[in-house]
Amino acid sequence: MLFPNLHKALFVVCHLSQHSTMEENIDKELTRLYGEFLVKFEFVCSRIRFVILHILYPNYDTTHRNFVEIMTEGLTADPLRRKMVALSIEKYSKNSDIYKAANKISSIFSDLTELRNSFAHGTAFIGQYDFIDETKEGTIALRHPKLKKDGLDLNFRNFDANSIQELIKVFSALEKALSSLTVIISCPDKKTEWYNIYHKKIDAELDSIKLKSILKK
Repeated sequence: MLFPNLHKALFVVCHLSQHSTMEENIDKELTRLYGEFLVKFEFVCSRIRFVILHILYPNYDTTHRNFVEIMTEGLTADPLRRKMVALSIEKYSKNSDIYKAANKISSIFSDLTELRNSFAHGTAFIGQYDFIDETKEGTIALRHPKLKKDGLDLNFRNFDANSIQELIKVFSALEKALSSLTVIISCPDKKTEWYNIYHKKIDAELDSIKLKSILKK
């Protein structure tokens, strides 16, 4: 045989090529999930605006909708969720199911806001970078530096595809809970069947969220 080691060399090249393709596919999926995370976050913000609209104008029309868009224009997620909670207290009271649901949704969403800011304003390293120790294959390493009393914190956090998918599911649960909240705002009589059905849906969606366990991974 003229080239006794040729088959071995070809095997190595083929193996490396397959490994490189797998890495590329994983990186593409992480990039897609990165974008979906940001889109889902903003969609929850949109749902909160819709809840505010229902609180202020239960029988709203296009003009009322535009009023709310004007009043909430430029608001980021944190003041938006706080306004939803404050309005639910003013209109219904702290003992109401509407306030309790709005407050619980707000609390969960608050925990996600800082993370979203890292996704949106930090630097995302997708996959392995030889010159950055915090990176590794199959993960997104988020770097969102912060200045603290004891100096600079590079603030690295790593997420794999499963973790980001779980976070996206949290956004979906919040969207559904907010949609159900608009229904019980529209029919606040606890004696109605619709009220009880959608109140249970809110509880089910919020109880399904295990955010702390996701963020600990």
